[in-house]
Amino acid sequence: MKNYIEIFTILMLLTSCGTTKGIKLEVKKTNYFFDLPNGYDLQKKQGEVYKEYHFIYPDGSIFYFTDDNESGGAINKEKIKKYGINILVKIAVNDTIDISGSNHDKKYWREKKETNIVIGYVNASKERKKSFDNTISTTKKK
Repeated sequence: MKNYIEIFTILMLLTSCGTTKGIKLEVKKTNYFFDLPNGYDLQKKQGEVYKEYHFIYPDGSIFYFTDDNESGGAINKEKIKKYGINILVKIAVNDTIDISGSNHDKKYWREKKETNIVIGYVNASKERKKSFDNTISTTKKK
């Protein structure tokens, strides 16, 4: 019986170690580091003056990262409905802004703008929201 408990413990440790993936993105000569849950499909968007990365999950939630710090994540339709298209410009281009909400389906969204980046998520369940909030709060730059 003791051997079964040891094997079970080892298996739990091995499977829990691979639940997140470290991400490194370079934006305007600055490296940003964060961890995201595994299981996403990465899509890169390139505009004339911005880059945007969408980490799309099978449950429909999307974590995004962009250097479009004037209008933020174009994918965040709930933000646009609530605040308008250029909310980040209207408030302050150089300040940190952190806005969030939910839609009628009880799916959550959040967008945080810092000096050169905007990071956020849309269509997140309550469980996914916790994970994404942690990712936002632990994002580092070097």
